[in-house]
Amino acid sequence: MLLVVALPARAQPTAVREFSWGCDPEGGAPYVQADPKDPSKLVGFEVDVASLVAGELHMPPRFSYVAFASINQSLLRGDFGVSFCGLEESTARRTGMAYTVPYYQFRQALTVRRADKDRFRTLADLAGHQVGTLAATEAYEILRSGQSKYNLTPVSYDDDVHPYSDLELGRIDAVLLDNVVASRELRRRPGLIAQSGTGEVGTYVGVLAPSNTVLRDAINKVLLAAMADGRLEKIFRKYGLFNEDQPGLYAKTLSGLPTDLPAEPADGRPVRAPHRERAVRVDLEQLAFRRRDIREAAIPKQRHSVYHVESGKRFWTMPRNSMPTSKPSLRTWRQRFTSPCTHTTSLSS
Repeated sequence: MLLVVALPARAQPTAVREFSWGCDPEGGAPYVQADPKDPSKLVGFEVDVASLVAGELHMPPRFSYVAFASINQSLLRGDFGVSFCGLEESTARRTGMAYTVPYYQFRQALTVRRADKDRFRTLADLAGHQVGTLAATEAYEILRSGQSKYNLTPVSYDDDVHPYSDLELGRIDAVLLDNVVASRELRRRPGLIAQSGTGEVGTYVGVLAPSNTVLRDAINKVLLAAMADGRLEKIFRKYGLFNEDQPGLYAKTLSGLPTDLPAEPADGRPVRAPHRERAVRVDLEQLAFRRRDIREAAIPKQRHSVYHVESGKRFWTMPRNSMPTSKPSLRTWRQRFTSPCTHTTSLSS
């Protein structure tokens, strides 16, 4: 007689969703670098920001190494979900990527040799000279514009370390990059100096594939809460990066105001704000949740009666009680919101 015994099936492990993020650690501190005390671990403010978000989303973080110039391609392939890597909001917008609310404001810094500090004070002084920077950054776009405006020669690099070493060696005559990078290199290279008052302002954001809006919205919720309760400030103070620019950035971001609008023109006409999904002021506790993921919420009625986009000293304004309370009409409302307004008012009205 053949005896057949049914054995219980082996339990399958439950899949754990990871918070996958990527960066290029080539430049090192203060962004991402191996911990000097334990090389198997990573440290840096981008590591802390990613860990903060992963913890709030209850997902273990997983880091992926990627060359800086390949970050967008890796995101589009789905190699990882988001990149925290000193990435600029203006560049993300220009390249059509999805991006989070800004979490740090920086200034472009022009670095020269100490011997040339009186000779090269601004980009205009560098006519006929070579100026280095990191490729695919706002600084590179500034130098490209300066090529025709000031007759300087932009030199792009694949990392943010070699521009400064070449500057020391006399191969180029200046470097234009974020003050965060410049400060790090000045500590390493006493023969260099950053000129004051020469840089434009920009912001760091997390960058995602254009279709990954669910994860973007989840990250935004965490970043906004961390701005409000001081956790982001604590991270940047840990690395000596919190300065007088950050409270203003946090106030604008928490209010839903765009952070990089041009100044009001001399003729007094209001400047139309570019399309910004975060321009709508939404209470964090009123965001809706789906079963597994945070989804874009059908925005309910708010305590706030003014919805606005800042434009210098003027404000684009929607009529009171004009926001939809149902999901189907939200897209139509956004189209109205981003169309030119016919009136302006101040926040106090």
